[in-house]
Amino acid sequence: MSFTPYDQTPSVFAKSAFRGRVFGVTGSAHGIGEATVKQLARLGASVVVMDIDAENLQRVKEELRSVNASMRCHPGDVADPRFLKKVISDAHRRWGRIDGWVNNAMFNSFGTPERQELRDLNRIWQVNVQAAWVACGLLTPIMKAAGGGSIVNLGSFLSHHPHPHNTAYCTTKAAIEGFTRALAVDLARDRIRVNAVVPGTINTAYGPPPKYRPQPPSVPAATLQKSLAIRKQMTELIWRHAHPLPDQGQSRDAADAILFLLSDAARFITGSSLHVDGGAGAFSLHPAAIEAASLARAYKTHWALLKKHPTLRMSYLLSAQKKRLRGKK
Repeated sequence: MSFTPYDQTPSVFAKSAFRGRVFGVTGSAHGIGEATVKQLARLGASVVVMDIDAENLQRVKEELRSVNASMRCHPGDVADPRFLKKVISDAHRRWGRIDGWVNNAMFNSFGTPERQELRDLNRIWQVNVQAAWVACGLLTPIMKAAGGGSIVNLGSFLSHHPHPHNTAYCTTKAAIEGFTRALAVDLARDRIRVNAVVPGTINTAYGPPPKYRPQPPSVPAATLQKSLAIRKQMTELIWRHAHPLPDQGQSRDAADAILFLLSDAARFITGSSLHVDGGAGAFSLHPAAIEAASLARAYKTHWALLKKHPTLRMSYLLSAQKKRLRGKK
């Protein structure tokens, strides 16, 4: 991506902004990653779609195919450097260039150093940090030869304002922002820009709803419905006091910020973190104290249900899906 004079710089979402260019997005079978590849494809870019979730990946592939998108789709685990090497080599052979890359794939497992197993930390680190490191190393010579490029890493609001029991995840997302700034300095002379998008509370629900295990007979139907109703209440309360803007953050909001940083409209921006958080970073929770108290009561009520019926835990309800998403390890 060569340096473009100001008078020729296209608008970020002009129809010509991404036409003829090639972009890869990790974790692009759902949420922010899916919204990003779809927006890029709509604007004429060729896209490299990859995810460990083969079922959702096939769905995204079919949707992109229906609009005649130029694409390559790869099911696999970004924690495996061999997978990333295969994907990047395939894209380079196919199109002869890679103009931009989005390190979006993430993994989380709740806990603290006191209770969390080291293998969980290793997995979170491999997906959230190591994969970005490996991908950037493979992309650097390709982008140098082309005269430049743009890399966008996904951080998280939680690395600035942590929630309880998210220690490992917050650590990796803080590392990603440090990595972004350091790599931006290393690659600036080659006109390879490296930036981060830092989402806040984003509703990443995209595509079909998750598949739950059937409830065992030991859990009455009324109890299950009560649990789901409380979960819905907690979600709505979280949206209302997570940020000052009254709207719910959507995957598209983060995707649009990513596209801006990928585009020539951001040609003089590198080493930066763009917060897409509805103003959460400038927000105090004190005005929402009443709603926060309501949320605490909802948590307490639901915790009592979980103690009586442990199989209402989301970790159980989604365990079959989690096993599939993690792959055979």
